[in-house]
Amino acid sequence: RALQPMPNGFSGGDGKFGRLVADASYVASQQHQLDLLEGKSKHLQDSQDKIMDEVQFELRSFLSAADRQRRANEELLVEQCEQKAKRAESVMEMQQRKVDAKLGEVQRLTGQFEDALTEVR
Repeated sequence: RALQPMPNGFSGGDGKFGRLVADASYVASQQHQLDLLEGKSKHLQDSQDKIMDEVQFELRSFLSAADRQRRANEELLVEQCEQKAKRAESVMEMQQRKVDAKLGEVQRLTGQFEDALTEVR
């Protein structure tokens, strides 16, 4: 920024005082601009920190919900497997009863056959 000459009332014989006043004013203006930028920077940093806190909170909430859902799914899967195992056990018991009944029928018929064979001899 170009320095403006000072009015004659402020200049010394060679204008050094006026130059110093202008330089001081320029420095003060720049310091004010720097203070404003630092304030904006701090505000932006605070906003960024707040957003990061919110993102971390949402992420923790999501992960917690995902973990609860995973546990619920595991419990449901275990329950379904237990039900299928009970049904399979029931079917196996029914099949075993059928096999036992057929075996009893075969043994009865074998006994009759042996009795008939004995009579024939």
